[in-house]
Amino acid sequence: MRQLDRQERMLMVAMLELKRLNNPTKERLTAAIYARKSSEDIHQTSIETQIKDCERFITENNDLFALDKRHIYKDEAKSGMFQDNRTEFQLLMSEARNGNIDVIVLYHHERLTRKIGDFDQIKSELEKCKVFLVFGDVYYENTAMGEFYANLSFAMSQLEARTAASKTARTLHLRAENGKSAGGRAPYGLKCVGKQFDIEKSEAPAVKMLFEMVAKKQSYEKIIEELTANGFRTRAGKKFSYSTLSDMLRNWKYAGIYVYCRKDKEGNPINRKKRRVLLGEQEEVRNDITVVNAIVSKKLFLEVQQILDNRELGATKQNARGEYILSGLVRCECGHGMFGEKNKGERGKKIYRYYECPAHRKKRGCDVCKVDADYLETAVKKVVYREVQTFLKAGNLSKEILSEKRKEYQSKIGTLSRKMKDIERENGKMAKKILDVQESVAKTLERTIESNAELLKSLQAKTESLQKTVAIIDSLGDGLSFGEKQLFADMETTRKLIRAFVKAIVISKDTVQIQFHN
Repeated sequence: MRQLDRQERMLMVAMLELKRLNNPTKERLTAAIYARKSSEDIHQTSIETQIKDCERFITENNDLFALDKRHIYKDEAKSGMFQDNRTEFQLLMSEARNGNIDVIVLYHHERLTRKIGDFDQIKSELEKCKVFLVFGDVYYENTAMGEFYANLSFAMSQLEARTAASKTARTLHLRAENGKSAGGRAPYGLKCVGKQFDIEKSEAPAVKMLFEMVAKKQSYEKIIEELTANGFRTRAGKKFSYSTLSDMLRNWKYAGIYVYCRKDKEGNPINRKKRRVLLGEQEEVRNDITVVNAIVSKKLFLEVQQILDNRELGATKQNARGEYILSGLVRCECGHGMFGEKNKGERGKKIYRYYECPAHRKKRGCDVCKVDADYLETAVKKVVYREVQTFLKAGNLSKEILSEKRKEYQSKIGTLSRKMKDIERENGKMAKKILDVQESVAKTLERTIESNAELLKSLQAKTESLQKTVAIIDSLGDGLSFGEKQLFADMETTRKLIRAFVKAIVISKDTVQIQFHN
């Protein structure tokens, strides 16, 4: 670790004096340490060494800053090309934004990031938070020349990282083409033998049982019961989960086929994380050499893939939330929440929708049969409609109140519209700038434009919701009464309105009980 630069020390002394004006008891600046090591950096300084050197550096400058042991952040096996996957780094930035840190000490500038665009963004954000960045290898002066050297250093780091990633990608791809494993643990049922995979005799029967039961249209629940009854557990000693079974059923290694950089039917990479780490899309490699022996036949494997594609597994999936407006409200008298499901008629033309108790479906002692969804939803709507009319007749909503509400909503719509126009104008200006600025600035502008686009969607949705409310108020005219069509104009409005009045709907063998909020 280097010595503090004279100018750097002067700036910190000035900052400490300013902080003492607001907090006279503050003796020193609060320091934090950030250490990172990538899984690809075999010869790089370890996390422990980085932290020890940073601690020693802070001790040598204990007249200026002191380390709070709670503010030691370390990201192990994390690439410097990305920020979002570095949990500890995100915590560090959060503490900096909250004003809990004054100085961040790093062993080397590359530990912060390996992307020049990210460095600009991080540096700018920390400057706004009045937080010093101290690198153990170099000090970049706050001058034009200092900024140039900083950009040059991070550009070199970025080039180095991308070059290493490209070499790694080529090496792994070549290894896969030559019938060797490109890395990773052997899945359940298989074991690594050198750079290839072979059958693990103690686990393979479970894999075979899984594929055979799926081929017979057995549910995941039944499969888990059978696996457990036969003494099979995951390598962690736990019961198999739905997600684990689903992943296993899609693994070509069980059919003796090794697939590297697997693509979906549209040609998109399945493992987007790997694609991002390797900084580019790789061609799919497929061979029958890397896996020495198959557990299941290719015919059985492909048959199971077809079943999965057609979603013909026995385990019922929860229907889309929007199709069942009472989802989360309907409960069986036995205590279980009733979920929505649909079945096709005999000729496959008409679809019947129901709410059903899982305990009844699985024959676990519940006698409450499933309820027709259309019947139940219509009945609940009528009851809620009567409640709304009673609410209006009780004088809870007057013309004056409606008029004031309309003005309030119109004002909000106007504010949102102006905000959307400002964002669109800002995006237009940034889009023009992108053509004339350096790459690092262009990437920052692109991220801002994308963020603004998401914000615009959110503001547009809020505007449309308010416009619907104003339209309902306008449709009332002089008579304060709603028709059922007005009240239940769309699915989302209906869901919200029902939940405003209804607390729960309890289904028993003979009755339907609607419980209202007090």
